[in-house]
Amino acid sequence: MSTALPFSDLTYARQYFLDRAQELIAVAGTPWAFAGAACLIEYMAKMKKGGATDQFDFIDFIRDEMPDYGNFAYSNPNRRKQRGNTFDSTTQDLPEQMYYILRCGLLHRFSVVPSITERNNGGRDRSIVMIHRSNASQTHLSKYVNPLVSDAAYFVAEDFIEDIRCVTKSLFLKPANHINILQCLNDCPPIFLF
Repeated sequence: MSTALPFSDLTYARQYFLDRAQELIAVAGTPWAFAGAACLIEYMAKMKKGGATDQFDFIDFIRDEMPDYGNFAYSNPNRRKQRGNTFDSTTQDLPEQMYYILRCGLLHRFSVVPSITERNNGGRDRSIVMIHRSNASQTHLSKYVNPLVSDAAYFVAEDFIEDIRCVTKSLFLKPANHINILQCLNDCPPIFLF
Protein backbone atom coordinates (compact mmCIF):
# COMPACT_ATOMS: atom_id res chain seq x y z
CA MET A 1 0.00 0.00 0.00
CA SER A 2 1.35 3.39 -1.00
CA THR A 3 1.53 5.94 1.79
CA ALA A 4 1.42 8.94 -0.52
CA LEU A 5 -1.22 10.68 -2.57
CA PRO A 6 -2.78 9.87 -4.89
CA PHE A 7 -4.41 7.17 -2.80
CA SER A 8 -5.88 4.29 -4.82
CA ASP A 9 -6.29 1.21 -2.58
CA LEU A 10 -10.05 0.79 -2.09
CA THR A 11 -9.64 -2.52 -0.24
CA TYR A 12 -7.43 -0.83 2.35
CA ALA A 13 -9.82 2.14 2.61
CA ARG A 14 -12.83 -0.16 3.10
CA GLN A 15 -11.05 -1.98 5.93
CA TYR A 16 -9.97 1.34 7.43
CA PHE A 17 -13.61 2.46 7.79
CA LEU A 18 -14.75 -0.96 9.04
CA ASP A 19 -12.01 -0.79 11.69
CA ARG A 20 -13.14 2.71 12.77
CA ALA A 21 -16.70 1.43 13.17
CA GLN A 22 -15.49 -1.57 15.16
CA GLU A 23 -13.57 0.75 17.50
CA LEU A 24 -16.88 2.35 18.47
CA ILE A 25 -18.00 -0.89 20.14
CA ALA A 26 -15.46 -0.22 22.92
CA VAL A 27 -17.25 3.05 23.74
CA ALA A 28 -20.80 1.82 23.11
CA GLY A 29 -21.95 2.85 26.59
CA THR A 30 -20.99 6.48 26.00
CA PRO A 31 -22.05 9.34 23.71
CA TRP A 32 -18.80 8.81 21.76
CA ALA A 33 -20.25 5.74 20.03
CA PHE A 34 -23.06 7.83 18.55
CA ALA A 35 -20.80 10.80 17.79
CA GLY A 36 -18.34 8.51 16.02
CA ALA A 37 -21.15 6.83 14.08
CA ALA A 38 -22.47 10.24 12.96
CA CYS A 39 -18.94 11.19 11.86
CA LEU A 40 -18.67 7.99 9.82
CA ILE A 41 -22.07 8.60 8.19
CA GLU A 42 -21.01 12.12 7.24
CA TYR A 43 -17.74 10.93 5.71
CA MET A 44 -19.48 8.12 3.83
CA ALA A 45 -21.95 10.64 2.41
CA LYS A 46 -18.93 12.64 1.22
CA MET A 47 -17.38 9.55 -0.34
CA LYS A 48 -20.60 8.71 -2.16
CA LYS A 49 -20.84 12.26 -3.51
CA GLY A 50 -17.12 12.62 -4.17
CA GLY A 51 -16.53 15.64 -1.97
CA ALA A 52 -18.21 18.33 0.09
CA THR A 53 -21.73 17.67 1.29
CA ASP A 54 -24.55 19.70 2.73
CA GLN A 55 -27.44 18.93 5.05
CA PHE A 56 -29.48 17.31 2.31
CA ASP A 57 -26.62 15.06 1.13
CA PHE A 58 -26.29 13.70 4.68
CA ILE A 59 -30.05 13.13 4.89
CA ASP A 60 -30.27 11.65 1.39
CA PHE A 61 -27.40 9.29 2.17
CA ILE A 62 -29.30 7.88 5.14
CA ARG A 63 -32.57 7.69 3.20
CA ASP A 64 -30.90 5.95 0.21
CA GLU A 65 -28.24 3.78 1.87
CA MET A 66 -29.91 3.03 5.21
CA PRO A 67 -33.54 2.41 4.18
CA ASP A 68 -34.65 1.06 7.56
CA TYR A 69 -33.88 4.51 8.97
CA GLY A 70 -35.49 6.31 6.05
CA ASN A 71 -38.64 4.21 6.39
CA PHE A 72 -38.96 4.62 10.17
CA ALA A 73 -42.20 6.45 10.95
CA TYR A 74 -42.81 8.52 14.05
CA SER A 75 -46.34 8.48 15.45
CA ASN A 76 -46.87 12.20 14.85
CA PRO A 77 -46.15 14.20 11.69
CA ASN A 78 -43.53 16.93 11.82
CA ARG A 79 -42.42 19.89 9.73
CA ARG A 80 -39.52 19.00 7.40
CA LYS A 81 -37.25 21.37 5.48
CA GLN A 82 -36.53 20.36 1.88
CA ARG A 83 -34.13 21.57 -0.78
CA GLY A 84 -35.12 24.98 -2.08
CA ASN A 85 -36.12 26.11 1.43
CA THR A 86 -39.59 24.61 1.15
CA PHE A 87 -41.33 22.61 3.87
CA ASP A 88 -43.67 19.67 4.09
CA SER A 89 -45.07 17.52 6.90
CA THR A 90 -44.18 13.87 7.42
CA THR A 91 -43.82 11.10 9.97
CA GLN A 92 -40.77 9.70 8.12
CA ASP A 93 -38.18 12.27 9.14
CA LEU A 94 -35.70 10.11 11.08
CA PRO A 95 -32.88 10.96 8.61
CA GLU A 96 -33.49 14.65 9.35
CA GLN A 97 -33.52 13.96 13.08
CA MET A 98 -30.23 12.10 12.73
CA TYR A 99 -28.82 15.20 11.05
CA TYR A 100 -30.10 17.60 13.73
CA ILE A 101 -29.50 15.41 16.79
CA LEU A 102 -26.44 13.29 15.93
CA ARG A 103 -24.53 15.31 13.35
CA CYS A 104 -25.30 18.92 14.36
CA GLY A 105 -26.11 18.34 18.01
CA LEU A 106 -23.73 15.66 19.19
CA LEU A 107 -20.82 16.33 16.81
CA HIS A 108 -20.90 20.12 16.65
CA ARG A 109 -22.45 21.22 19.96
CA PHE A 110 -22.08 18.13 22.19
CA SER A 111 -25.80 18.32 22.84
CA VAL A 112 -28.78 16.19 21.84
CA VAL A 113 -31.22 19.10 21.97
CA PRO A 114 -31.92 20.77 18.62
CA SER A 115 -31.08 24.47 18.41
CA ILE A 116 -33.81 27.04 17.76
CA THR A 117 -32.85 27.14 14.06
CA GLU A 118 -32.93 23.34 13.89
CA ARG A 119 -36.35 23.29 15.57
CA ASN A 120 -37.61 25.83 13.04
CA ASN A 121 -36.32 23.56 10.26
CA GLY A 122 -37.96 20.44 11.70
CA GLY A 123 -35.77 19.24 14.55
CA ARG A 124 -37.85 17.36 17.13
CA ASP A 125 -37.17 17.44 20.85
CA ARG A 126 -36.35 13.99 22.24
CA SER A 127 -36.64 12.39 18.80
CA ILE A 128 -33.87 9.80 19.32
CA VAL A 129 -33.30 7.78 22.47
CA MET A 130 -29.74 6.42 22.60
CA ILE A 131 -28.81 3.44 24.75
CA HIS A 132 -26.36 0.56 24.78
CA ARG A 133 -27.41 -3.06 24.57
CA SER A 134 -26.91 -4.01 28.22
CA ASN A 135 -29.48 -1.37 29.23
CA ALA A 136 -31.84 -1.78 26.27
CA SER A 137 -35.45 -2.62 27.07
CA GLN A 138 -36.59 -2.95 23.46
CA THR A 139 -35.23 -3.51 19.98
CA HIS A 140 -33.13 -1.13 17.92
CA LEU A 141 -35.09 1.21 15.64
CA SER A 142 -38.37 0.65 17.44
CA LYS A 143 -40.72 3.42 18.55
CA TYR A 144 -40.16 4.64 22.07
CA VAL A 145 -42.71 6.38 24.26
CA ASN A 146 -42.75 7.10 27.98
CA PRO A 147 -44.12 9.95 30.14
CA LEU A 148 -41.11 12.17 29.29
CA VAL A 149 -40.63 11.13 25.66
CA SER A 150 -43.76 11.27 23.53
CA ASP A 151 -42.44 10.11 20.15
CA ALA A 152 -38.90 8.83 19.60
CA ALA A 153 -36.77 6.36 17.67
CA TYR A 154 -34.90 3.90 19.90
CA PHE A 155 -31.22 3.49 18.98
CA VAL A 156 -29.18 0.65 20.47
CA ALA A 157 -25.50 1.59 20.05
CA GLU A 158 -24.17 -1.84 19.07
CA ASP A 159 -26.92 -2.37 16.47
CA PHE A 160 -26.45 1.14 15.09
CA ILE A 161 -22.71 0.50 14.75
CA GLU A 162 -23.38 -2.78 12.96
CA ASP A 163 -25.64 -0.91 10.54
CA ILE A 164 -22.75 1.52 9.91
CA ARG A 165 -20.48 -1.44 9.16
CA CYS A 166 -23.06 -2.86 6.72
CA VAL A 167 -23.49 0.44 4.87
CA THR A 168 -19.70 0.79 4.68
CA LYS A 169 -19.42 -2.62 3.01
CA SER A 170 -22.27 -1.77 0.64
CA LEU A 171 -20.79 1.60 -0.34
CA PHE A 172 -17.45 0.05 -1.31
CA LEU A 173 -19.07 -2.90 -3.14
CA LYS A 174 -20.74 -0.64 -5.72
CA PRO A 175 -18.31 0.07 -8.59
CA ALA A 176 -20.30 3.19 -9.47
CA ASN A 177 -19.08 4.73 -6.19
CA HIS A 178 -15.36 4.01 -6.67
CA ILE A 179 -14.41 7.18 -8.57
CA ASN A 180 -16.19 9.40 -6.04
CA ILE A 181 -14.71 7.49 -3.09
CA LEU A 182 -11.19 7.93 -4.43
CA GLN A 183 -11.84 11.60 -5.20
CA CYS A 184 -12.95 12.18 -1.61
CA LEU A 185 -10.11 10.17 -0.06
CA ASN A 186 -7.55 12.14 -2.05
CA ASP A 187 -9.10 15.57 -1.54
CA CYS A 188 -9.72 15.12 2.18
CA PRO A 189 -7.90 12.05 3.56
CA PRO A 190 -9.31 10.89 6.90
CA ILE A 191 -7.03 10.74 9.94
CA PHE A 192 -4.62 7.81 10.06
CA LEU A 193 -5.55 6.54 6.57
CA PHE A 194 -1.85 6.36 5.69
